[in-house]
Amino acid sequence: MNPFFLYFIAFSAALALLFTLGELVVKEKSSQAYIQACLFFLAAIFQSHTFYIASGSYVHFPYFYMLHLPFTSLFGSVLFRYFSIFWTEGKNTVKFRIYESLPPFAVVCLLLPFYSLSGAEKIETITNFPTLGVPFLVKLAITIAVCPIFIASIIVFGQLFRYLRWKTVRESAHLRLVLYVIFLGTLASVIGLFTLYYHKRHGLDLVSGIIGIILILVFLLRQRNPEILGEINRIVIEEKKYQITQLKSVDVTDLGLRLTHLMEESKIYRNDEINLGELSAELAVSQHQLSEFLNQHLGKNFFAYINHYRIREAKELCKNAPEKTILSIAYEVGFPSKSTFYDAFKRETGMSPTEYRKSIRPNG
Repeated sequence: MNPFFLYFIAFSAALALLFTLGELVVKEKSSQAYIQACLFFLAAIFQSHTFYIASGSYVHFPYFYMLHLPFTSLFGSVLFRYFSIFWTEGKNTVKFRIYESLPPFAVVCLLLPFYSLSGAEKIETITNFPTLGVPFLVKLAITIAVCPIFIASIIVFGQLFRYLRWKTVRESAHLRLVLYVIFLGTLASVIGLFTLYYHKRHGLDLVSGIIGIILILVFLLRQRNPEILGEINRIVIEEKKYQITQLKSVDVTDLGLRLTHLMEESKIYRNDEINLGELSAELAVSQHQLSEFLNQHLGKNFFAYINHYRIREAKELCKNAPEKTILSIAYEVGFPSKSTFYDAFKRETGMSPTEYRKSIRPNG
């Protein structure tokens, strides 16, 4: 294996382990945090085993060979629970079912003949893999370990697209990135099985490389938006609600006029704690009705709609109030922090507040 790639696998294994520890030390632990820790730990085991094989360490420690497979067979169950928050609306975690223990049990049973070999016999068997091929029982064990991942990915895709519209997917970059991560996981399982049965070399390298990329994407996603799971969860919940219209009893023209008055005249968006519930109470409609009105009639979700008015006023202040700092403008128009202001402003205008101010006042 290329030394650079070997270091990459080692780095991804360490990153997965660091994620695991990070989930375990958070102050407010939840079932979702433990599920995330379990996912990262399973990824760490898989990546560590790839490094163990690629570095030739199995010659010195042959008893560790293929010990990762029973753990890998649990990945599908944990993955399913990780994403189930989207359609259970975070109310509860899908309970573990007894049949989900069958894959690791079957893998251990199939590999018992191999596990029971002496160290020298294991090394000889491993050395013969490239020429004699992988034994059928080992192939079957690997298939049983990998299939739950593929099945879980398909179920997750099916559940998500049961509620999501393509319009929503196109409009949410974060949602697309999450779907890309799920797709890469599915692709890794398919590549693993294909290379196993068609005697293609470097199959494990490819799978571990994809998993390493997924781990780095997860890291970048969490750095960019630590609350990304909550955001995706809100999107799915809203999409579920739109399947049954809530606006039959509402005068949408009047609702639009009253909403515009609150934004244009009362400037309710300046309240940094404003939320969907408070705004719907002001308008005397339910949260579902207001959320559906915003998305269906104005083409924006609640946060995008509020931030549109905030950014509009912020642009005016950047132009007409040069004595105000960027931070004071952010707080004045209703943003709770400088970082959320910068992200929303750049999403709306394509440039940062500082860049925008310089563009309209080049000599200011």
